[in-house]
Amino acid sequence: MNVTEWITLITELQTIFISEGSQIPMLYGMDSVHGSVFVDGATFFPQQIGAGATFNRDLVKQMGAITAKDSRLVGMPWVFSPILDLCTEPRWARVYEVRGHHSITTSPQ
Repeated sequence: MNVTEWITLITELQTIFISEGSQIPMLYGMDSVHGSVFVDGATFFPQQIGAGATFNRDLVKQMGAITAKDSRLVGMPWVFSPILDLCTEPRWARVYEVRGHHSITTSPQ
């Protein structure tokens, strides 16, 4: 959706939520692991493992700043990014969403 559509949707959802008697606004967020991909025209970035492979902290910081700007533009207060952890289980299906991988090897008993 474009910026106007997002703002309209979020405003409508908050209005419905409050009209149902809540005194606290609805909390919502989006998965922005490699940019605000849910916003039409936003900047897409490589997955976080690709960003980590650059070893360029300034570049990765700029990626986060742009993602935050694109998310705030539509009124998104919470994004599920960046993922700062390292993956320790290579069979995990979402290894690409972390900045790096740490292999744990064990010797036979």
